[in-house]
Amino acid sequence: MNLAEIRRKKKMSQFDLAEKAGVSQACVSQVERGLKDPTLGTLRKISAALGVSIKTLIDDNNPKPAA
Repeated sequence: MNLAEIRRKKKMSQFDLAEKAGVSQACVSQVERGLKDPTLGTLRKISAALGVSIKTLIDDNNPKPAA
């Protein structure tokens, strides 16, 4: 499960998550689209805002094939 899926399951918009986590909506969007790798601090904020562990956010059940 990825960040966007978890966020939607919690019925939160990107804006809602950003507000609760104390990060920008642009940051949430970029992380969800894989354009930005979040810092550990950002991961902590997002995981706390969603009420999930950091492991849940970074656990990749569907790894991308190597290029």
